[in-house]
Amino acid sequence: MDPRLLQHVQSAYRLPEIASHEFVTKGVLSENWFIEAGGIRYFLKKYRFDDESRIREILAAEQFFADRSIPIILPVPTKKGGSFLGIQETYYALFPFVSARQLERGELSDKAIISMGSMLGRIHQAGKDCTLVIQKEGFKIWDEAAFRESVQSYIEKIENIPAPTRFDALAKEDLELKLSLVPEDSRQYAEFELSKDHLIHGDYLDHNLFFNSEDEVSHVFDLEKSQFASRSYEFIRSLLYCIMDPNLGSESICRAKLYMHAYQEIYPIPTDELKKGIEIFFLKSIRGLWMHKELYDLHNRRPEQFLAMDMARTRFLALKRKELVKALVH
Repeated sequence: MDPRLLQHVQSAYRLPEIASHEFVTKGVLSENWFIEAGGIRYFLKKYRFDDESRIREILAAEQFFADRSIPIILPVPTKKGGSFLGIQETYYALFPFVSARQLERGELSDKAIISMGSMLGRIHQAGKDCTLVIQKEGFKIWDEAAFRESVQSYIEKIENIPAPTRFDALAKEDLELKLSLVPEDSRQYAEFELSKDHLIHGDYLDHNLFFNSEDEVSHVFDLEKSQFASRSYEFIRSLLYCIMDPNLGSESICRAKLYMHAYQEIYPIPTDELKKGIEIFFLKSIRGLWMHKELYDLHNRRPEQFLAMDMARTRFLALKRKELVKALVH
């Protein structure tokens, strides 16, 4: 870490001398640190945005949910009473260090799955008809011509690699798969008539949760993707990323039903809304090129670990969306 950043943090938060700092290796797109000052540990978050108004939206969303008894981890105030620190259009916030467990997907107990489903229901219930002003738009009009142009550009980049790896071949296969699926359905979000009337977490996944010793969600954090959207989209995204394997095996379905039932007990979701949530998740995900941007434009290799699973999920949804709905509601 740049010593000048440490000095800024120490001064802005009126901390004792910072005794140590450690880069946080978890996370694909993040750049954060653990720091220790005066015998107390903190978590220093660097935001990915250079737009101060977006930082304020994120922090307002965190405070909104915290005020409604959602266990959000709130930032430590600066000595001037602010909630974040700006240094040359780069923004940081200091958070208390939370001593709790994180559970990896694949090792979530039934109790953890039930707790996750209940907490998401509470978040969505709290976010219904929220009056905060949030400008982030997660569902822009899909431009098919621009999408195809981007896909072809990445394919050409891969083909021009002097010694492509097996992973490069897989990335090209993924691009070709998405290209084959997009022309089948050109529907836009608005056609589904799903109101964007819930303030959602935006990235409600296992790695943004802490659990207590009883496998219950104890803390929720990282609302960088908070926005107004249909709650069904976030429910399905969370279900497919965290709870289900990309198949309809009996064990995977049992976990999905646990999650669904726990959510339904808090905030029932109609079957028609669930169906639409699956459709818009599928249509949005097959147009997603963020991994390829990170890999081939920004040269960030950390997303490599997710590509094979993402492809399996895409193939599953392309063929079995109706079966998924049937499994969840029966």
